[in-house]
Amino acid sequence: MPNYCPIIVVSPVVNIPSELEKLFSLVDYDLPSIQMIYELVSETRTNISNAAKNGHPFKDVSDKEAEIIVKSLLGLTLREVTDIITKSLVRYKTLSLQMIAEEKINLVRKSGVLEYSIPTVSFDDIGGNEIYKEWIEEIQDSFSEEAIQFGVKMPKGALHVGVAGSSKTLMAEALASKMNMPLIKFQISKIMDRLVGSSEKKMSQAMRVVKAVSPCVLLIDEVEKVLGGVSSSAQTDGGTLSRVFSMLLDFMQSNDSGVFVVMTCNDVSCLPPELTRAARLDAHWFFSVPTTKERREILDIHFRKSGRSSHDDLLSEIAFETEGYTGAEIEDIVKISLRKAFKRFKQDGNNAILKEDILPAIKEVIPITTSSAEKIASLESWATNRARRTSSEDYSATKSDTDIIANLRDLL
Repeated sequence: MPNYCPIIVVSPVVNIPSELEKLFSLVDYDLPSIQMIYELVSETRTNISNAAKNGHPFKDVSDKEAEIIVKSLLGLTLREVTDIITKSLVRYKTLSLQMIAEEKINLVRKSGVLEYSIPTVSFDDIGGNEIYKEWIEEIQDSFSEEAIQFGVKMPKGALHVGVAGSSKTLMAEALASKMNMPLIKFQISKIMDRLVGSSEKKMSQAMRVVKAVSPCVLLIDEVEKVLGGVSSSAQTDGGTLSRVFSMLLDFMQSNDSGVFVVMTCNDVSCLPPELTRAARLDAHWFFSVPTTKERREILDIHFRKSGRSSHDDLLSEIAFETEGYTGAEIEDIVKISLRKAFKRFKQDGNNAILKEDILPAIKEVIPITTSSAEKIASLESWATNRARRTSSEDYSATKSDTDIIANLRDLL
């Protein structure tokens, strides 16, 4: 065939018009296998040893360190691997895990849609949610090599549904800290682009980068704000959001690379049903308004963090007075109380936190259970038989009959 002229199209995303599909043959180029990376690292170690014998200031790593380095390089392209090795030899004169970590952080930053952070929040900074905390202990063990050899499947993630200000996002940061993993914040809104194919390309690149920096915790905050328009995507953006959402679902379905996905949601009515299907996430958790016991614990945490501990009896009394307040609202009350206490301290010289400082602060914060009672009632109803509760006590079960009747009257 003298006139045969093959056309090679290179693209990170497969998006072939249906009328041209039969004309194309697809060739996938996978990322380097662990064997390929092992051979490259072994070759580098040999070169390091030879250079050291010739008097050059290079230092080889141990076999155990080399094994960790090989696993750390998984998920990167061959060019990225060779660049990291070259930079490591130039800067550190050896194969450095620090160099790998730095380059992975750069990958995240260059993606434009991901944010890399080392979490500083721990479970000690969050009151209540004892059932969730016990579950995370179980999840953490499931990431170990021993668990994998035992036959335990790699955990995939969790959906955090609940009242605004109930520590859904904060808990994601705390679990990343607990599991000694970096926290990657995924901003889906930045994926969307008006150029044809650009959104899908960004999504594909973001998912590859996330896999490259695993193990990690991937946080998708307030997921309903972006994915709520999936059903109307064909009419509003030519189906771009729908295709991006499909790529996210595929990633979650096949996720076995050590990426623990945490999605937070304040409005479950906007969530596509495909997102909560079994096998994509390990659990759906409902974060409710804290109980009296949990409110006392939250008050104690925030007062201690401010360097102003309060008497046990006062904490118990204030916990009773703040019924219906979320953790975020209680934190605000503590901040306002400190301002009022400081103003009083300048007058009487007493630096203790007093009841007269806290009670006025409570009145300045309007709880969401008052401003959005109908929405919270709807969330509580949805959570029944659909999500696990993070606490052993149900907030609604701790309310008095008088409070329940009063709320019903307000709703009517």
